[in-house]
Amino acid sequence: MAADQEKKVSTEDENKNKRVREEEVKDLKETKKVKTDEEKKEEKKNEKEVEKLEDKKEDKKEKSQDEEDKKEEDKEGKEEQEEKEEKLVSKEKDPKESQNENKNDPDSKEKSASQESKPKFVFGASSSFGSGFKVASSGPLNNEEAKKDLSREAGTPKPSAFGSGLSFGGGFGVLKASDKEDSKEKTPEPSSDAKERSRESSSASSSANGTKLQKQDVKSGEESEETIYQANAKLYQLADIEAGWKERGIGVIKVNKNVNTGKSRLVMRSRGILKVILNLSLVKGFTVQKGFVGSMQGEKFIRMVTQDDNKSPIQTAVKTGSKEIAEDLYDSIVKLIPK
Repeated sequence: MAADQEKKVSTEDENKNKRVREEEVKDLKETKKVKTDEEKKEEKKNEKEVEKLEDKKEDKKEKSQDEEDKKEEDKEGKEEQEEKEEKLVSKEKDPKESQNENKNDPDSKEKSASQESKPKFVFGASSSFGSGFKVASSGPLNNEEAKKDLSREAGTPKPSAFGSGLSFGGGFGVLKASDKEDSKEKTPEPSSDAKERSRESSSASSSANGTKLQKQDVKSGEESEETIYQANAKLYQLADIEAGWKERGIGVIKVNKNVNTGKSRLVMRSRGILKVILNLSLVKGFTVQKGFVGSMQGEKFIRMVTQDDNKSPIQTAVKTGSKEIAEDLYDSIVKLIPK
């Protein structure tokens, strides 16, 4: 009997040692993954810095090229201006020389005298259109139609206002008073039925525009629950070992107890959106652990094992602001777990 008991004790010790070793191996794997993630982040930062330096160098090169192009354009512009000034100076000199030559030549004097003796030609001088503006008053009119148009304009008096002789001018108040009275007599007055309909339509439109909004009660599902403890925290989850830990959100974690049923649960909502990111009922067999081995601030963490929609296990970790808050949260959860 004693030998059997010793064998049982030895087997139990071996099993415990195996479990401890397995936990240590898991912790080592987690620490290695955390370190590799940090190394990857540092490599990404270094790559970004190198890219920024290269971009700065390229920007400097482009700026220097732009400055050189501007200088070349300024030089070209100055050269063009100098050429234009030289051309203008040469043009000013040429007419003076031509005038001096004309004075010396007798043939040029005769040509200028003949040109002055000839009458100047004016475009549209012989037409009725030109006579309306009195462009050809200095010379005689050749066409009989132009003379007739002038006689008609001299005989007929000009109207006092633009469009006074037309019906369109009545819109500007140029029509006679008799025409206005006739128009007033022709316009019928609106009937009493039409007035009542217009009033009803105006009242209906005002009632439609003045709609009143009513308050609606928004229920969060925590009305019948009492918050025993709450704290600001950050939620992490580990669904796949290869992917590693992922941050799910930041918000307030609450330990609530239902006043009617006496059941308890953990509820966490994301800050701002108030979306539920954690909802765990504290049932018999629920396990909670303190600390986080792979982190430098492990005393601020609380770990739990939960299930997803497919009922596969997920490790969750909650990081608080300090060690004291983590201990208070752990104690409040342990007290409400049914035994």
